[in-house]
Amino acid sequence: MTRSVSNTGFVVERYKAIKSFVSEQFWKLVGKDLNNKFDFTREWVRLFDMDATRAIHELCKEAKQVKVVLVDKHPKSKWRPQ
Repeated sequence: MTRSVSNTGFVVERYKAIKSFVSEQFWKLVGKDLNNKFDFTREWVRLFDMDATRAIHELCKEAKQVKVVLVDKHPKSKWRPQ
């Protein structure tokens, strides 16, 4: 009986988490240094602060060794819990 109540509580909590989920915009910067084989994509997988993302993007554009190849704008959001 205790296990059944415990499982029911887990199911209810999960249901509430899914129903109360609010999606949040995020930005992603992808960068590779082909000479040194350095990939900094892992450093900034998802950035949730637009100002910070723009600041990093501007630094990349201003750097002499960095070339911005593509700015891709897609409306994407964090996924809802499964």
